[in-house]
Amino acid sequence: GEVQKAGSMADPVKRDHAAVVQALKTQMTMEMKQLQARMDLVDRMQSKTREQKLDMLFSLWDRDQSGALVFSEVAAGIRHMISALDPDIEFDVDSDEILALCADGASEGLAKLGSEQKEGSGADAGHVTISREKFTGLMDAVCSRIGTDFEVVAELLVLQYVGWSVDDAVDDAVDLVALKLVEYEAEEEIRVEKRFQKSLESDELLKLFKHFDRSQDMRVDFKELAMGLDSLRTLEDAPFEESVESALGALLIFDEDCTRSLNYVQFGRFMLTFAAAAGTTIEKLAPLLLEVASEKAAAEPEELRHMKSKAMDAIMRDLAEAEREVLTANDARADALFVLFDRDENGYVDFKELALGLKLFNPSAGLEDTAVVATAMLLAHDSSGDQRLDRKEFGAFLADFCATVGSDFDELADFLVVAALAGRTEGDDGVDAAILAEIQPSVAADIKASQKTLAGK
Repeated sequence: GEVQKAGSMADPVKRDHAAVVQALKTQMTMEMKQLQARMDLVDRMQSKTREQKLDMLFSLWDRDQSGALVFSEVAAGIRHMISALDPDIEFDVDSDEILALCADGASEGLAKLGSEQKEGSGADAGHVTISREKFTGLMDAVCSRIGTDFEVVAELLVLQYVGWSVDDAVDDAVDLVALKLVEYEAEEEIRVEKRFQKSLESDELLKLFKHFDRSQDMRVDFKELAMGLDSLRTLEDAPFEESVESALGALLIFDEDCTRSLNYVQFGRFMLTFAAAAGTTIEKLAPLLLEVASEKAAAEPEELRHMKSKAMDAIMRDLAEAEREVLTANDARADALFVLFDRDENGYVDFKELALGLKLFNPSAGLEDTAVVATAMLLAHDSSGDQRLDRKEFGAFLADFCATVGSDFDELADFLVVAALAGRTEGDDGVDAAILAEIQPSVAADIKASQKTLAGK
């Protein structure tokens, strides 16, 4: 009886073991069949032409088999391409960022190659779509952006859709739903971009660009933009200063390559915004603006135009100076110099520290001459009036010093740091510091008196 009992307890274990083995065999058989199917597909694809491979991939991207790709289908297809070519990207980049990148790529492709389907034209009615004929151009553009060739990766892109796991299918469905949720908004932006691309081909916009581009260098700089905007206002309109402000705002928004000027495409985007604010199109607005400009040119006195041009030259000089100060102040070498000048490490550079620092750059200069330069610089840049320079004021001093010696900060920065370090290794010159403290009041008084005389006071 005990033997029978032990045997009856062992039977379920044997049966479970047999079931596990059978399940593993079944799973391995399915995996082998899937692998064989993938290998067979590779063999078949190797014998296919480029167009046949594109046909196959287009069919896989076309989820609803409508014969055209909508935004969500293009973005999902690009998503699969990225995953196939860089499997590790999932570990390095957030999935939402990847999806946003794919959505941007889809929008760019549809704006350039897509066409809007009219209502009543089937499942994709009202959508911006890419046809099979345009799919070749899209695939070439995407592969070029990724840095590969379609012929090299065609098999891999198709194979990715074969033998999906349940997890793969779930992830794909989630991505597709997310893309569907933003599809309407994305298509509206695509339509705007397509209208803009069409506007770039219009003669009206080209004429307006040439009106602004007085130097005929195919770029509209700050002065040309401000003068051009002013020419579009009637004599009774807002003052010239508003044209300057509008030009500065346009450069801040549309000058993507930071050249302080707009190329034709950037100018077109600015004018598209200008037209949208007026509730019209570039094609309608441009002739009206040119007519206003022509009438104003005939009515505005030459002397007034000359005054505006001189005012713009002064504004551009001030902007260039301000930009130079900002760039200098933000340079890491400026921080290093400030630390080297600030000998007592109190966070400020006073007159003695400034003069001793300047003397390092020109050891042969007399102490009184150095004191004069240091005092003038201190008076010019001590905006807080506490007779010392903080970090920001020191940056303005550096920019002014470079302008005084006729050189860019980049050319002098390394030399200034090395010279300051070399001087500091020799120790502070207590005698020079004492002399500077003694002569500074009289030097400052002389400089202030000269400034008053020059100002006519």
